[in-house]
Amino acid sequence: MPKDKVKTPKTMSRGSAWKSRGSAWAEKPKPEAAAEATRQTNKTMSRGSSWVQKLKASADADAWADHTEENVLGLSDAAKAWLKDAGLDAQWCTVSVFGQEQTRHYSGLMRNGWTPVNDEMARDIPDLAATLIDGLQLCVRPIELTKKARAVDAAKAQAPINNRIAMIEGGIPVSGGDHIAARQSNFMRKTIERIEIPGDGGQGE
Repeated sequence: MPKDKVKTPKTMSRGSAWKSRGSAWAEKPKPEAAAEATRQTNKTMSRGSSWVQKLKASADADAWADHTEENVLGLSDAAKAWLKDAGLDAQWCTVSVFGQEQTRHYSGLMRNGWTPVNDEMARDIPDLAATLIDGLQLCVRPIELTKKARAVDAAKAQAPINNRIAMIEGGIPVSGGDHIAARQSNFMRKTIERIEIPGDGGQGE
């Protein structure tokens, strides 16, 4: 009876080497696939290099300036001159804050005569870059309305001062306080006395 054939280390080594060569052969890409991958890589690099070249060509280091602190809401001198000649006043009106619509506030501004600048109006105003920036809408109204609104604001600001003056000079505003008999004693008396400030012996100012 023949003896069983026993694998020797040499035989096992040959088998392992064949398996390794077989795995490498199986994973080796086909020539057509390799060529297609090369074409795709070259195509991608070509597209990338084209926009990079355009980007570099459009850059002008000599004309570059820092616009970080630039007022994006500021109108150009040409736009201001055009609005002045047209008899219009401009203002940025709040439409929304952090995405939340300010409907009541914006409606009040519209009732005060402000009109949002639409695309047709924007084409007539020179050097106008945008009409809506971060929830602010550029609006215009006749300068006559702005002058009247400023007069109303000035009167509101002066009213508390006039009230205090009346209390000092003409009488406290109470019921019946404007009667001629009441006005003789119901006003606030206030005097300002001169106070001497000690000097330093005449040295220096």
